[in-house]
Amino acid sequence: MITIKPYGGLGNRIRSIDSLIAATEKKQVPIKIIWEKTPSLYCSFDELFTLPGRVHVINKKKTQSLLVSKCFTLAGLILKRIGLRIPVGYKTYIFEKELKELKDANYDFRKLSEEKSVFIETQHRFFSIGKDFETFRPVESILKRVNKITSNFSSNTIGVHIRRTDNQKSIDFSPLELFINKCKKPYNQIRRPGFF
Repeated sequence: MITIKPYGGLGNRIRSIDSLIAATEKKQVPIKIIWEKTPSLYCSFDELFTLPGRVHVINKKKTQSLLVSKCFTLAGLILKRIGLRIPVGYKTYIFEKELKELKDANYDFRKLSEEKSVFIETQHRFFSIGKDFETFRPVESILKRVNKITSNFSSNTIGVHIRRTDNQKSIDFSPLELFINKCKKPYNQIRRPGFF
């Protein structure tokens, strides 16, 4: 079994999980996801998606204050320095630094399937087989809402994702009016690829 603890926003988390599912697809290795509810992403995984049967999700709630959280982080760093990894009990640990080193060395992440006990903590995509997110399926209640909304879309419909809760620079320098004005322009005048 391989355990992954994704963190960051929703996009970061599902990219990380999707990487591990893709890397272990051939051997169908069981996966355990530690999904932490945080103030910025306060929902359980199973409120959003369903995944293949070999993927087991453990929902956890992050209840500690910022000070307690920083203390845990500092304690974890100290323990790593003396050679003890948290959580205990895994043969292989891959944190962001190790993940970057493996990617830079062109490591074949499919080899993870051969490991006995692996713990990964990341917020990045580290592997793809070109079928990104195919195994993610929204739960039925979300799927019904999506289908209802998209049933009115035409081939000229454009979707825009505007960050407003966690990116102060974006809020300050990209007011909503700029997005609205850009969307009112003819399709061929909107700069592509990329956003505004």
